[in-house]
Amino acid sequence: MRSHYIQGVELTDSFVDVCKVGDEVFLKSILNSTETVARGRAQSLDPNDLVGGTEIGPKWCEVNVQVPIKKMKTW
Repeated sequence: MRSHYIQGVELTDSFVDVCKVGDEVFLKSILNSTETVARGRAQSLDPNDLVGGTEIGPKWCEVNVQVPIKKMKTW
C-alpha cells in the first residue's frame, strides 16, 4: 500500500504523477505542516469531478477522510 502526505490537499505535479485513486493519504495542517490532521483515501484526481457542486480543478484531489486525527479548532 502506498501512502502520500498532502498539505492542504493541493497537489504538486509529482504527486499527481504517483498518486492513484484508492491510495492512502495523510492530510497535514495548513497552520503546522508537521501535524497530521486526518487519514483517508484519494477518491478522485479528475479535475472535472464535482465536489460540493464545484469542479475540483487541476492539482487538487477529492479525499474520503476515514480517520480524523485532530479536532478542528473553532475561531
